[in-house]
Amino acid sequence: MGTKKFFFSVIASSILVAEALTFDATSAKVVQIAYSVNKDSFYGGDDYLGNKVYKHYYDNLVSNNMNIPIFNNMVPQGIALYNEYILTTSYDANKESNSCVYVLDKNGNLLNTCSLSNMAHVGGIAYDKINNLVWICGTNGCIDAYNPDDLLTNKVITPLYANFDVGDGLPNYKNPFLNSAAYLTIDGDNIYIGSFSLYTKGKVKKYKIILNHEERKLTLKYQGMFLVPSKVQGFTFYKKNDQKYIIFSRSYGKDYPSVIQIFKYDDKISSYDNNVFNIAYEAPAMLEQITCDQGLIYSIYESGAKRYSDSSDVITNIHVLDGESLVRKL
Repeated sequence: MGTKKFFFSVIASSILVAEALTFDATSAKVVQIAYSVNKDSFYGGDDYLGNKVYKHYYDNLVSNNMNIPIFNNMVPQGIALYNEYILTTSYDANKESNSCVYVLDKNGNLLNTCSLSNMAHVGGIAYDKINNLVWICGTNGCIDAYNPDDLLTNKVITPLYANFDVGDGLPNYKNPFLNSAAYLTIDGDNIYIGSFSLYTKGKVKKYKIILNHEERKLTLKYQGMFLVPSKVQGFTFYKKNDQKYIIFSRSYGKDYPSVIQIFKYDDKISSYDNNVFNIAYEAPAMLEQITCDQGLIYSIYESGAKRYSDSSDVITNIHVLDGESLVRKL
């Protein structure tokens, strides 16, 4: 059976997987789709949902001993590193409580819980080392910047700099008439804000962060935009020697595998897709944000939330992956 026919045939489940991740398995420029399951069971067997082991993914896993803070009806979304602390975000699936930031130490101990002043989806959080700020996705295409030390002690936090409207051109995938900052990441003095798109390519906008300390004035200067694959939940940058990589976490749905997709980063690339050389690793369902720190890739899943207790993969721990091993084959 030819590769393309095999990829899209046999049962409805396999078609949905192919559609969900929009990979073309015949693309010569995809160096490897690192499926880590028994392909017969994955594509054609009755035990499709019960036989996924993600070998290549778990081969790169170096730690999973920290619990993701999950309380009541909160749904985990974002993860960032701030000095010796791990920050995660969650929103309330029932829309009864404000979104939260949880502060952990590197041993996974919960040190503080901070309530935000909104019910945003909080799909992205990032630490800005240059300006000593924590950025979090807000509502209606806006992002907010917080004092990181407030996160360590305060139970309710308000932003130092609020409501930066960056949502123009980043439509909400459920309602294209609304703007949405679905995820964000920091690299140097630049912040990248992206949109989630279900079937078509998403967009990422790049801004330079300019902070005038004397006037306590912060501005974002637009630098450009590039396209990303569909179903991106977050991305991070990984640097090795003189090479920079861009790593996407892609997922949608509680019954379909996630994918970690890696490209060599080049600011001249206008669209990251399968026409650009890349490598992809299959991962458990419902992967959300990923972030890089000291060569390690930290990832968070929403499948442990009460709302998704019937997910095909239930991940309740923060996963830490070996970044160098992930990019080695690219």
